[in-house]
Amino acid sequence: MRAGGPLSEIWRSDRGLTALLVFLVLGILVALPLISSGALSPMLFDVALGLILISGVASVAGRRTIHRVQGAVAAYLLLGLAWSFAYELAMLGSADAVHFADATGFPAAQVPRLVYFSFVTLTTLGYGDIVPVSPAARSL
Repeated sequence: MRAGGPLSEIWRSDRGLTALLVFLVLGILVALPLISSGALSPMLFDVALGLILISGVASVAGRRTIHRVQGAVAAYLLLGLAWSFAYELAMLGSADAVHFADATGFPAAQVPRLVYFSFVTLTTLGYGDIVPVSPAARSL
């Protein structure tokens, strides 16, 4: 496709970002479980994901995209904070929903630990020093 064509215009608009997000969510939440159950070919998912990535990279190549990168980082950080509050809600339902290896018993120290746990989980580091115990916390 030539530079500045219709595909490039779609990717530069908010509709393009919305479509990208929808495709990614559908791919992760729908296609991956279908692949693991054998109902969908992994090759089809790989091809679709590859096309999305290639067209996205081609459309922004040579353009300044710092505002999108900053927005993505901000969204990632907000997601981590939102998840820490979700863990806190789970702990309001059951005080032992999350097990801290070095529990000090300070309620004020709980929020920073949950933020830490949220980002450790989000980045898939998973040190094991904080473990979700209740079904609600484990599902988060």
